Amino acid sequence: MFNLQNNKTNRHPELSEGMTEIMTHKVHQVPHFALSCIVLLSTFASISLGLLVFHWNIDGLLLILIFALCLVTWKLGYSFNEIIKMIIGEVVNSLPALFILMFVSITIGCWILSGTIPTMISLGLEYLEPESLLLTTFIISSLTSVILGSSWGTIGTIGLVVISLAQASGVSVAMTAGAVISGACFGDKISPLSDTTNLASLASNVSLSQHIRSMLLTTIPAYIIVFLIFLSWGDYAVHEVVPASNIASLQEELQSEFLISPITFLPVLVLIVLGCMRKGALVILAAGICTSGIIAFFLQGVRFTEFLQVIDYGYQSVGEHSDIFLQIVNRGGVMSMMSIFVFTMLVISVGGLLNHVGFLRVVVQYFVEKIQRPAGVVASTIVTTMVCAMATGDSYMPIILTGKLFQDIYNKMGIHRSVLSRCCEDGATLFVPIIPWSATAIYFSGALGVATIEYLPYAIFCWLNPIVSIFMSFCTIGLISCNEDGSQRFFFQNNRQ
Repeated sequence: MFNLQNNKTNRHPELSEGMTEIMTHKVHQVPHFALSCIVLLSTFASISLGLLVFHWNIDGLLLILIFALCLVTWKLGYSFNEIIKMIIGEVVNSLPALFILMFVSITIGCWILSGTIPTMISLGLEYLEPESLLLTTFIISSLTSVILGSSWGTIGTIGLVVISLAQASGVSVAMTAGAVISGACFGDKISPLSDTTNLASLASNVSLSQHIRSMLLTTIPAYIIVFLIFLSWGDYAVHEVVPASNIASLQEELQSEFLISPITFLPVLVLIVLGCMRKGALVILAAGICTSGIIAFFLQGVRFTEFLQVIDYGYQSVGEHSDIFLQIVNRGGVMSMMSIFVFTMLVISVGGLLNHVGFLRVVVQYFVEKIQRPAGVVASTIVTTMVCAMATGDSYMPIILTGKLFQDIYNKMGIHRSVLSRCCEDGATLFVPIIPWSATAIYFSGALGVATIEYLPYAIFCWLNPIVSIFMSFCTIGLISCNEDGSQRFFFQNNRQ
């Protein structure tokens, strides 16, 4: 009897499990357009006004926003556990970027300890004219970022050197910061080693080579324009003439604290070689840290305990020195980036909720359906990516979201998806560094010692390239169409409609 009842009970176990799942599962409501607009506008207004107008504590503000978004998400049918999983999932996905940030902060301290950065500064003061600093900064940071594939790594190394040179030479620090950020973002955009470059090609379903070739069509004209601007701004950037005695005094301080030698360039050489071998950013940075540690031991006479101290807290000079010297060398270390780590996780949590629940997707789809022309598609893609970047404070999610949402309309209008991947980078990789509440902008500002609002007008490449891209699309220049056999060709004048 027992067996008979047991057989009846379990005759259709899969049906029983399915009914249980249906009964216990809460239906997730899709946010409607009005609610999505209210949530996004409230998020923008809260962050921008709190950060730029009222100067509130940004971490506390983000925590309040996360709590408010959790309440709205809960009202849409999501359970507490599902909301927590959303947030944790986004933080876990951001770990590679956080590791790069940590390695960059360690690299800064170790390159100072080994004498690499002091040697670069000393030689720059000796041979580099103040009038040529902006253009030189733009070119060197571009090459470094292409090799390294990371704007963060470029800002943490070359950025520190050129900002120190600007402070010592009487050159505008804000303009120098704009030049190094422009160059760093150029390399981050087109380097095959860059995470955003690879992500954009994957999100848009095109090959990496197609993506890079498409980007060059609009990136090279913008780069040439920025090159000419920084070339013409050379004399304008020098706001005061620094006495030669002050520069000589700084060089003496550097030489008294460090052994200035060409051997200290070995970490830079390692970075270049591994970059040309197309190794990952973490591998390149780790190799640079190890190389600088070896140089510090044998050339600078540093003990192992001092090396470990620098990894944690950065380089800290113990002697009596001038203020500008201390500003240059007292940098780096994991602990110096802890506030940025926390901020990054909070921003990503906000962006993750906006993305996963569908607030961004609903607004984007509403406007995508109204696009009629190829040039409008390009402009809408870039603007959409910018809006998503402003909402999330990140470049990864906007690239993924825009790449997925716009694929159908690009296919429908016969535009090759390499144009889509290019627009995603225009609106995310280049735009995120000039969003004051983004993790990238907070890091750049902290590393260079220049507020985002101050360097924004001079980070010309970051805002000029998207404008050039949109302008060229309305002129039917650089638009690539996709033939039925999958081959590419350019739109001609008669394709404009």
